[in-house]
Amino acid sequence: MIKIVTLKLKQIRKRKRLTQIEFANLLGVSQCYVTLLESGKRTPSMSMLEQFSEKLGIPIEKLLSKPPKRN
Repeated sequence: MIKIVTLKLKQIRKRKRLTQIEFANLLGVSQCYVTLLESGKRTPSMSMLEQFSEKLGIPIEKLLSKPPKRN
């Protein structure tokens, strides 16, 4: 589940065409934390995910759900 969340955060950042620094500023965290999240070395807490969801304007369910399989 955590890998899904960190992968989605990276996808969202890239879709918005933001650097890690810009994304970190948007989320209110350090660029180092974004790097650790994207590499899977850090796990965001549920409260942190709620904050990310709110700041990104994305339902938390979307961050936690598996992406649809491609055929």
